[in-house]
Amino acid sequence: MEYLPLEQGLMSYHELEVLQRQLNKAINAEDSSGEVLEIGAWKGQSTLALAKYSKVITIDPFVEGTFNDFTRNVNASTYKENVELYKMTSDEYFSSHSPKLKFAFIDGSHVHPHPYKDIRNVWGRLNANGIMVVDDVNLPDVMKGIENNGLKDIMSVDWERMKLGILAKATH
Repeated sequence: MEYLPLEQGLMSYHELEVLQRQLNKAINAEDSSGEVLEIGAWKGQSTLALAKYSKVITIDPFVEGTFNDFTRNVNASTYKENVELYKMTSDEYFSSHSPKLKFAFIDGSHVHPHPYKDIRNVWGRLNANGIMVVDDVNLPDVMKGIENNGLKDIMSVDWERMKLGILAKATH
């Protein structure tokens, strides 16, 4: 598979492949209606991994100053038409948008209460067979967001190889 160089993102190639595999499960599910959403884009590595297979709504306020890198990487990609960017916080996005989702990748702010709110906002909008992938579940505030939403028991994680939590709505 073709990816941006690792310095353009913080995910390993293995994690990117898992992300794409989960997206394809959501696309091929019985009820595959809904949008693909990403919270937190940084330089666009995960955005383009998702955009290879689907249109993706990407939300990021780019407070870390990576907007120019993101724009350059997306514009250089053959998948740029699949990226719909909202340069804002996820709170701002969800206050004015209510998409039905088939897949979501959450890798936004890792500081409480943001992970809790992102997970709550996404989980409530996933379709019956939707999948939510949460990055950095090894961080305390991210795990707290999962636990406080009552979802820890349905999350699967390969702790040896990655830090992605996979939550499938059909199992809940």
